[in-house]
Amino acid sequence: MQELKERHAQHNAEVNRLRKEMQRLKRRAREECGPIKLRPAQRSIARVLVCLNNGEPTAAVEYVARSNKTTCWDGVKKGKLEADLRDWWKAADVETRQRHMVVDESNANMHKAFVQAKRFIVDGTLEEWVDSQNVQKGINPVPAIVLQEAVSVKRRIGVEHPANRQSSRRWLQRWRRRCGIQLRRGNVREHLTRDQMHWKVKHGAAQKSTGGSTGFGLPGRGVDKKW
Repeated sequence: MQELKERHAQHNAEVNRLRKEMQRLKRRAREECGPIKLRPAQRSIARVLVCLNNGEPTAAVEYVARSNKTTCWDGVKKGKLEADLRDWWKAADVETRQRHMVVDESNANMHKAFVQAKRFIVDGTLEEWVDSQNVQKGINPVPAIVLQEAVSVKRRIGVEHPANRQSSRRWLQRWRRRCGIQLRRGNVREHLTRDQMHWKVKHGAAQKSTGGSTGFGLPGRGVDKKW
C-alpha cells in the first residue's frame, strides 16, 4: 500500500512538471510567432510615429525599445516589432492612418500620444544635429546654438517651445539628460583629422554610450527617457 502511494505521488509530480514545461513552451511559441505585445499607450505612440514617418517604423521601434526597460530588446525582437508595424501600416485603411496623423483634440489619449511622439522626434532630430556637428567640426556646439536649433526643429514639427529663457534652459538640461549629451566639451579652434573627430564623438559627447543604434542613424546612448 505504501509503495502504491509513493508511485502515485511520483506520477503526480511528473504530471505537474510536464504541465509546467508545456506552459513554458507555449509562452515561448507565442513570443516567437505572435505579435509583440505593447501597452496601449506605447502602441498608440508607435503607430503615430509610423504614420508621421510615412510608414517607416525605425523611429517607432527605437521609441518602444527605449521606453520599455523591462524587456531585453535584441535584434530579433526589434526585427519582429518592425515587421509587425510594417504589417499594420499596410493593412491600415485611410481613416485609420488619418487618425494617427492628425490630432483629434476630443480624444485625450490620442492627443497625448501625438505629444509624446513629436517630442521623441524632436529629441532624435536634435541629437542627430549635435552628432553631425561633432563629425563635421570635431566639436560640441554651445548651449545657445543648440537652443536655436531646437526652436527651429520644434517649429518644423509643430511642438511648442518655452517662451522665456529660464524655461528654455531647463528644457535643454532635461534633453541633455535624456540623450546623455554633454555640450561645450571641445576646443573650437582644434584642427583634427576625420579619425580624431570620430574618436571624439565616441569618447567625448557619447562617452556613456551603450552601443546599438538610436533609430536615427546615430550611435546608441544610455538613456533614461521620461516624457
